Amino acid sequence: MNQLALILKELSQTELESVLVTIIHVEGSAYLGEGTNMLIKEDDTVVGMISPGCLEEDVILQARTVFKDKNSETLVYDMADSEGWGVGNGCNGTLHLILQYIDEELKRNLLSILTNMNRGLYTIHRMFLNERYEVDYSTFRSSAHQPKIADNHKLQFDGSGYIFTNIIEPKTRLIIFGAGVDVKPLVSMASACGFHVILVDSRPLLCNERNIPGAHQYVTINLKDAIQDLDIKRNDFVVLMTHHFLNDKKIVQELLRKEIDYIGIMGTKERSKKLFGTSIPDNVYTPIGLSIGAEGPNEIAVSIMGELIKIRYEKRLPN
Repeated sequence: MNQLALILKELSQTELESVLVTIIHVEGSAYLGEGTNMLIKEDDTVVGMISPGCLEEDVILQARTVFKDKNSETLVYDMADSEGWGVGNGCNGTLHLILQYIDEELKRNLLSILTNMNRGLYTIHRMFLNERYEVDYSTFRSSAHQPKIADNHKLQFDGSGYIFTNIIEPKTRLIIFGAGVDVKPLVSMASACGFHVILVDSRPLLCNERNIPGAHQYVTINLKDAIQDLDIKRNDFVVLMTHHFLNDKKIVQELLRKEIDYIGIMGTKERSKKLFGTSIPDNVYTPIGLSIGAEGPNEIAVSIMGELIKIRYEKRLPN
């Protein structure tokens, strides 16, 4: 998902003609799975990847035909060939790719996905292919709730052609309370890793893009009021880095009413026990971050991001 967000952001900014590459089917094992995308621009620069680096150069060459004809094309790569594409990378599967020329209509629809991702909406994208695996048309539908679709990322034959369904999730919101100097690397890393970062601090001189660049939203109202105004939901990630005990206590009291899956608190476990007055709830992670012996703002940000990414992907796995 993070790779797609970067692709769509680049697409929104470039004036160059572009081709979208999508893995629509994998037989056996592969480095990346169905639904993975890569953007190729007419100057041969790319955003994203579909392999460990063994396919990209050839796909760029094949895309020149798509640029010329302004259509779609299917490519198949056998990664199991001992003298072919997958040699030495541990992949033994066959990859089926669709290359689509991005015309104005497709660009508009693709950018609607980015809008949905930033607004907390799901997108159900379906490609309808004929028997020659050419794209006849695509549909894009928004949903406020996670769709229950069994054939996500599966290529299905419907009697006259094929349908590929791709459900694109919204960005996970990361709400950080506190705008101290140690927050800067965390905001930067979280944004680069595909989180929708919201920075909250009542001090406007600290909570702004110039002081801490990279956040998608800066909220400078009372910390307690921000919880209500932001409509914090269960699947949001919340991190407390105010370094102010009384502020943290007020925030925690409000957050516990929300039944949020992840609340990370900077500080020792003893400090957090005092915050709650009792045992620490299961949804509270303190000290925040993976235990890697991190020191200083940059290393601490790495440990926090490791924990956030781990939990984000665990939440996506079926029970």
